[in-house]
Amino acid sequence: MKKNQAVMLLVLGIVLLLGSCAPFGYAIYSGVAIDASEQIALDDPFATHTFTVSSTPDTLGKFAVHAQISTASVQEKDDEFETTYKPRFKFPMKYTITDGNGKTLAEDKSAIAWNQGSLTKTNQDISSSGGT
Repeated sequence: MKKNQAVMLLVLGIVLLLGSCAPFGYAIYSGVAIDASEQIALDDPFATHTFTVSSTPDTLGKFAVHAQISTASVQEKDDEFETTYKPRFKFPMKYTITDGNGKTLAEDKSAIAWNQGSLTKTNQDISSSGGT
């Protein structure tokens, strides 16, 4: 291998290394540095709720649901020397995201479920009979 080829391969390797760090860095930034612009409490969990949130044009946004859930349904999980429990729940959810002119940008019918999506669980108090 010639010296020029070795240098080009080294430069390419460095560029690829730095490029692979970008998604990881953005994931950390979006999880830590991006704050909620608005929080809306739902008074009646069985009613249909529609609300509007404004954002700055041409910026990224993140749609998240924060829920406090109590359930009597659990999934037993055997760790090495200890039995733990995972709370089980599933709620239907439908959302539509529109721009300022009412044009639909995204919409989906999905579920908030114990075994789907990206979940962060905090302050769990789970036993074999259920929990929060």
